[in-house]
Amino acid sequence: MARLENIEPDESSHPSHGEQPQQFPEKQSSWEPPLQSQGVVQLPFQAVQAGLQMMLPDQMNGNGTATVTNPVVGAPWSTGLFDCQQDPHNAFVTALLPCITFGQIAEVLDSGDMECPLAGYIYLAMMPALCSHWLIGSKYRRKLRRRFNLVEAPFPDVVSHIFCSWCALAQEFRELHRRGLDPSLGWNGILDQMDQTGNPPPRQSMTRS
Repeated sequence: MARLENIEPDESSHPSHGEQPQQFPEKQSSWEPPLQSQGVVQLPFQAVQAGLQMMLPDQMNGNGTATVTNPVVGAPWSTGLFDCQQDPHNAFVTALLPCITFGQIAEVLDSGDMECPLAGYIYLAMMPALCSHWLIGSKYRRKLRRRFNLVEAPFPDVVSHIFCSWCALAQEFRELHRRGLDPSLGWNGILDQMDQTGNPPPRQSMTRS
């Protein structure tokens, strides 16, 4: 067996007891991935402000901030589109003869210029003609909304009368009734009722048909 000789360490390669080991500063990397690789494009503030002014010229404030307005315009309906149970009698009439409900609504919105029988007949005649009754139905729904500044919800007027014409007519009937314009009375009946109470119809002319 070979004998191991004692090998003394080289003191020149190790610091003495009184010396501190030499410390090297840690290398700090200042490299960061470019913003483009992260899906972010950094633009100067002036460019962003100029772009916003081009898109929203009337909504920019003096300090460079933009004011975003609510795209939904109008007051809410007094009842929902599918709240037919709130007026069961009208819901039953509308389900069987929607032309009657439409005629009553049209007479009120036209201030008696178009009477209920004529409006109902037009609606009835348009039903078998490629189901085109939604054209005149959506027209008067839009007229009702503009008269009382109602929001176009939950669906556009055309969509409501294409897929939910019975519910749309019932909702319009209830809206007029809750505003003091009962379509079942007819335009002249509404005027007589207002004459007794001394209150004119809201936003309606006082001419009799």
